[in-house]
Amino acid sequence: MKKLLTAAVVALASIAGNAQESWKVGNPNDPTHYGYLADYDNLKEYVQRDKYPVFKLGLALAVPEYNNGGTVKKLSVANFDEIVAGNAMKMASCVDNNGNMNFNTVSTFVTRASAAGHQVYGHTLAWHSQQPGGWLRKLIQDRPGEAIADADTTVMKPIANKDFRTSQSVGWTSDKTQYNYSITFDTTNGMKVTCTKKASANYEVQYVAME
Repeated sequence: MKKLLTAAVVALASIAGNAQESWKVGNPNDPTHYGYLADYDNLKEYVQRDKYPVFKLGLALAVPEYNNGGTVKKLSVANFDEIVAGNAMKMASCVDNNGNMNFNTVSTFVTRASAAGHQVYGHTLAWHSQQPGGWLRKLIQDRPGEAIADADTTVMKPIANKDFRTSQSVGWTSDKTQYNYSITFDTTNGMKVTCTKKASANYEVQYVAME
């Protein structure tokens, strides 16, 4: 077993070595590597402005990398009309768990983006996993209703329910013939959705469960 393991490690090392040897790193200005990129215009130049006058070619990026004025900013200015912050505008990036707000990074971002000719798309008032949870819970702790014990407690209340084994119907559906699916019911498994062949897009197979 030890001999087999050793042989496997040696084989993997050999594969990694070959991959490393075949990896090419070159200057973009070197025509033997990436020089062909110079034959293309900047991305936003390919937008048909006469046909789509309000279309904005956008990019999500890391705000600190934009604010430092380096490669990220230069490429985004050259290629995109509009930018959106990856994380810097989310609540947890601007508000700490004591409710202290700091928009210095965001203000710098918006100022520099505007000066560079970029439009900034706001992002975002609320985000499911990046909130100053401790501070937000303090704001509602004296409000009537069920108490939230801690950050790991999820409070949910069902607003409606339906058993498809006995209530064998749905409300509105997208066109079953066009999107190639069917809905059937039985008393054991409830509702079954069957796609007879691949739909043009999964999200087009739609139905309203509650009438």
